[in-house]
Amino acid sequence: MCQFEFRPDSPLRDCNVLYKAAADHNRASPFEQHPGLYVGNTLVAVCRLHSSGQHWWLRGLCVAPSWRGQKLGQQLLRQISEHWPDYYIYLRPLPGLERYYSQLGFQPLTDQYAFRCLFPQQKHVSSVMFRAADSTYTAGF
Repeated sequence: MCQFEFRPDSPLRDCNVLYKAAADHNRASPFEQHPGLYVGNTLVAVCRLHSSGQHWWLRGLCVAPSWRGQKLGQQLLRQISEHWPDYYIYLRPLPGLERYYSQLGFQPLTDQYAFRCLFPQQKHVSSVMFRAADSTYTAGF
């Protein structure tokens, strides 16, 4: 079994190499946090976190193709929650992933106005989900 090292802010270069290898359209930005899981010096899972106070907007969760199916996305989200326990996490799941995120403690956001106040640059806010800061994950941890 591999040991994964959590790093709260992975270098942009590592993130973009992973996104490209996974044929993912995301690109890391210097204006966001990039928490990731490493095996040795290799980034195997990453996401982008945009901050607004004690709220994260999670985007671009990506796992290296050769590491998929090993629950690294869940592990990364758990590590983020442990590293920043007082933060709310918002995301807009890709179609079909709502159930996956609900198993991790995320719920549909009913107050879209509150979300637009936190993240005014987000024009389209349909199907936003969130996990409260005091929530715990329930999916196999």
